[in-house]
Amino acid sequence: MSFSFIFSFPEICPICMKKYEPMIYQEVIPIDNGEIIYLYLYDVPLNLMQKNYLDRHLKLIYQHLFKSAMNYEVILFLDFDTYNNLDDWILLIKPFKKILFFSISHYDLTQNRFLY
Repeated sequence: MSFSFIFSFPEICPICMKKYEPMIYQEVIPIDNGEIIYLYLYDVPLNLMQKNYLDRHLKLIYQHLFKSAMNYEVILFLDFDTYNNLDDWILLIKPFKKILFFSISHYDLTQNRFLY
């Protein structure tokens, strides 16, 4: 035994563990003769520290993708930078009809003009 355990703190408190229990949310957005499937884990805003901690739960989405990856033509991870530049992806995404986006926290995809 030593005193080192006195200075070891849990990474996240029990209340937050319950609050941030991961769950896969899904949205389906129709596009020209196709659809965008959007999977995300948290529908509450997260700060950077929370995202860095909670990104370990992305394995839930990866497990889902492993089972169903063949159903999609394009799979794209959304983070803040990708989301803010989605309009730049229009030429690459437009020809595909079965697209999957996934992220840790929710982004409102209906605000992007590439859908119209």
